[in-house]
Amino acid sequence: MKSKLLLAAAVWVVSSGSFLAQTGGFGGTTPGVGLVTAIDRNKLTMSLLTDKGEEDTFLVSPAVKTFKELKTGDKIKMTYYESLVYSILKPGDQADPAAVDKALARAKDVRPSGSVVTQEKMTVTVKSINAAAPSLTVTTPDAKTITRKVQDKNAIAGLKAGDRIEIAYTQAVLATAEKQKQSEMK
Repeated sequence: MKSKLLLAAAVWVVSSGSFLAQTGGFGGTTPGVGLVTAIDRNKLTMSLLTDKGEEDTFLVSPAVKTFKELKTGDKIKMTYYESLVYSILKPGDQADPAAVDKALARAKDVRPSGSVVTQEKMTVTVKSINAAAPSLTVTTPDAKTITRKVQDKNAIAGLKAGDRIEIAYTQAVLATAEKQKQSEMK
Protein backbone atom coordinates (compact mmCIF):
# COMPACT_ATOMS: atom_id res chain seq x y z
CA MET A 1 0.00 0.00 0.00
CA LYS A 2 1.27 3.40 -0.92
CA SER A 3 1.92 5.42 2.18
CA LYS A 4 1.16 9.06 1.56
CA LEU A 5 2.13 11.79 3.91
CA LEU A 6 0.22 15.01 3.43
CA LEU A 7 1.93 17.86 5.16
CA ALA A 8 0.44 21.22 5.89
CA ALA A 9 1.23 23.59 3.09
CA ALA A 10 3.02 26.62 4.29
CA VAL A 11 4.37 29.72 2.77
CA TRP A 12 6.42 32.39 4.33
CA VAL A 13 6.14 35.26 1.97
CA VAL A 14 7.61 38.54 2.98
CA SER A 15 7.39 40.32 -0.27
CA SER A 16 6.37 43.53 -1.85
CA GLY A 17 3.93 43.83 -4.71
CA SER A 18 6.85 44.07 -7.13
CA PHE A 19 8.14 40.69 -5.97
CA LEU A 20 4.67 39.23 -6.50
CA ALA A 21 4.71 40.57 -10.03
CA GLN A 22 8.13 39.02 -10.65
CA THR A 23 7.14 35.58 -9.39
CA GLY A 24 3.55 35.45 -10.55
CA GLY A 25 2.20 35.53 -7.01
CA PHE A 26 1.67 32.70 -4.55
CA GLY A 27 0.57 29.12 -4.76
CA GLY A 28 3.40 27.41 -6.58
CA THR A 29 5.27 24.51 -5.13
CA THR A 30 8.51 22.91 -6.24
CA PRO A 31 8.58 19.18 -6.94
CA GLY A 32 11.52 17.03 -5.95
CA VAL A 33 12.83 13.79 -4.61
CA GLY A 34 14.55 13.55 -1.25
CA LEU A 35 16.26 11.08 1.00
CA VAL A 36 15.28 11.45 4.66
CA THR A 37 18.54 12.03 6.58
CA ALA A 38 17.13 13.08 9.96
CA ILE A 39 13.80 13.46 11.71
CA ASP A 40 13.13 15.48 14.84
CA ARG A 41 9.67 14.55 15.98
CA ASN A 42 9.78 17.01 18.90
CA LYS A 43 10.63 20.00 16.70
CA LEU A 44 8.51 18.65 13.83
CA THR A 45 11.31 18.95 11.29
CA MET A 46 12.74 16.62 8.70
CA SER A 47 16.13 16.91 6.99
CA LEU A 48 16.30 15.74 3.40
CA LEU A 49 19.05 15.28 0.88
CA THR A 50 17.33 16.66 -2.22
CA ASP A 51 17.66 15.49 -5.78
CA LYS A 52 19.77 18.63 -6.31
CA GLY A 53 22.38 17.22 -3.92
CA GLU A 54 21.65 19.72 -1.14
CA GLU A 55 20.64 18.86 2.40
CA ASP A 56 17.98 21.07 3.89
CA THR A 57 15.63 20.99 6.86
CA PHE A 58 11.90 21.34 6.26
CA LEU A 59 9.08 22.12 8.69
CA VAL A 60 6.38 19.52 9.21
CA SER A 61 2.96 20.53 10.50
CA PRO A 62 1.80 19.06 13.83
CA ALA A 63 -1.47 18.19 12.04
CA VAL A 64 0.30 15.52 9.98
CA LYS A 65 -0.84 12.20 11.43
CA THR A 66 1.36 9.97 9.26
CA PHE A 67 4.60 11.87 9.91
CA LYS A 68 5.46 9.15 12.41
CA GLU A 69 5.58 6.58 9.56
CA LEU A 70 8.62 8.12 7.87
CA LYS A 71 12.08 7.12 8.97
CA THR A 72 15.69 7.95 8.21
CA GLY A 73 16.70 6.37 4.91
CA ASP A 74 13.26 6.63 3.27
CA LYS A 75 13.25 8.12 -0.21
CA ILE A 76 10.27 10.37 -0.86
CA LYS A 77 8.66 12.27 -3.71
CA MET A 78 7.73 15.70 -2.46
CA THR A 79 6.45 19.13 -3.24
CA TYR A 80 7.54 22.02 -1.10
CA TYR A 81 7.47 25.76 -0.67
CA GLU A 82 11.00 27.06 -1.01
CA SER A 83 12.83 29.09 1.54
CA LEU A 84 13.08 32.82 0.79
CA VAL A 85 15.84 35.18 1.95
CA TYR A 86 14.33 38.51 2.90
CA SER A 87 17.32 40.15 4.56
CA ILE A 88 21.04 40.07 3.84
CA LEU A 89 23.40 41.81 6.23
CA LYS A 90 27.08 42.32 5.64
CA PRO A 91 29.43 42.43 8.65
CA GLY A 92 28.77 45.61 10.63
CA ASP A 93 25.31 46.22 9.11
CA GLN A 94 22.30 46.56 11.39
CA ALA A 95 18.88 45.09 10.64
CA ASP A 96 15.86 47.38 10.47
CA PRO A 97 13.47 45.83 13.04
CA ALA A 98 10.50 47.79 11.67
CA ALA A 99 11.05 46.36 8.17
CA VAL A 100 11.28 42.81 9.55
CA ASP A 101 8.07 43.29 11.58
CA LYS A 102 6.29 44.69 8.52
CA ALA A 103 7.43 41.74 6.40
CA LEU A 104 6.25 39.27 9.06
CA ALA A 105 2.82 40.93 9.27
CA ARG A 106 2.50 40.83 5.47
CA ALA A 107 3.41 37.13 5.45
CA LYS A 108 0.71 36.32 7.99
CA ASP A 109 -1.87 38.18 5.90
CA VAL A 110 -1.18 36.38 2.63
CA ARG A 111 -0.29 32.83 3.59
CA PRO A 112 -2.79 30.01 2.97
CA SER A 113 -5.06 28.82 5.74
CA GLY A 114 -3.34 26.41 8.12
CA SER A 115 0.15 27.47 7.14
CA VAL A 116 3.17 27.70 9.36
CA VAL A 117 5.51 30.68 9.47
CA THR A 118 9.07 30.54 10.76
CA GLN A 119 11.96 32.92 10.56
CA GLU A 120 15.56 31.77 10.70
CA LYS A 121 18.88 33.63 10.77
CA MET A 122 22.28 32.24 9.93
CA THR A 123 25.78 33.51 9.21
CA VAL A 124 26.95 31.89 5.99
CA THR A 125 29.70 32.06 3.39
CA VAL A 126 28.67 32.94 -0.16
CA LYS A 127 29.54 30.18 -2.61
CA SER A 128 27.84 31.58 -5.72
CA ILE A 129 25.27 34.14 -6.81
CA ASN A 130 22.60 33.79 -9.49
CA ALA A 131 21.42 37.31 -10.24
CA ALA A 132 18.87 36.08 -12.79
CA ALA A 133 16.98 33.85 -10.31
CA PRO A 134 17.78 35.80 -7.97
CA SER A 135 19.34 33.34 -5.53
CA LEU A 136 22.35 32.63 -3.36
CA THR A 137 24.20 29.38 -2.86
CA VAL A 138 25.95 29.44 0.49
CA THR A 139 27.90 27.23 2.86
CA THR A 140 26.38 26.94 6.33
CA PRO A 141 28.33 26.81 9.60
CA ASP A 142 27.97 23.00 9.58
CA ALA A 143 29.49 22.84 6.04
CA LYS A 144 26.25 22.13 4.18
CA THR A 145 25.61 23.78 0.83
CA ILE A 146 22.15 25.30 0.41
CA THR A 147 20.53 27.53 -2.18
CA ARG A 148 17.99 30.15 -1.25
CA LYS A 149 15.87 32.41 -3.43
CA VAL A 150 16.30 36.09 -2.60
CA GLN A 151 13.36 38.47 -2.25
CA ASP A 152 15.19 41.62 -3.37
CA LYS A 153 17.71 41.15 -6.18
CA ASN A 154 19.35 44.45 -5.20
CA ALA A 155 20.39 42.84 -1.90
CA ILE A 156 22.85 40.55 -3.71
CA ALA A 157 24.46 43.35 -5.73
CA GLY A 158 28.11 43.63 -4.77
CA LEU A 159 28.28 40.22 -3.10
CA LYS A 160 30.96 37.80 -4.23
CA ALA A 161 32.04 34.25 -3.50
CA GLY A 162 33.77 34.05 -0.14
CA ASP A 163 31.82 36.90 1.51
CA ARG A 164 30.49 36.15 5.00
CA ILE A 165 26.98 37.46 5.49
CA GLU A 166 24.01 37.03 7.79
CA ILE A 167 20.80 35.98 6.08
CA ALA A 168 17.30 36.08 7.49
CA TYR A 169 15.02 33.66 5.68
CA THR A 170 11.91 31.59 5.85
CA GLN A 171 12.25 27.89 6.47
CA ALA A 172 11.21 25.60 3.61
CA VAL A 173 7.98 23.70 4.23
CA LEU A 174 6.87 20.43 2.69
CA ALA A 175 3.46 20.54 1.04
CA THR A 176 3.36 16.80 0.29
CA ALA A 177 5.64 13.84 0.74
CA GLU A 178 5.04 10.36 -0.59
CA LYS A 179 7.24 7.41 0.25
CA GLN A 180 8.62 6.01 -2.99
CA LYS A 181 7.99 2.42 -3.92
CA GLN A 182 11.09 0.26 -4.40
CA SER A 183 10.32 0.08 -8.14
CA GLU A 184 10.40 3.91 -8.42
CA MET A 185 13.82 4.29 -6.83
CA LYS A 186 16.84 4.92 -9.03
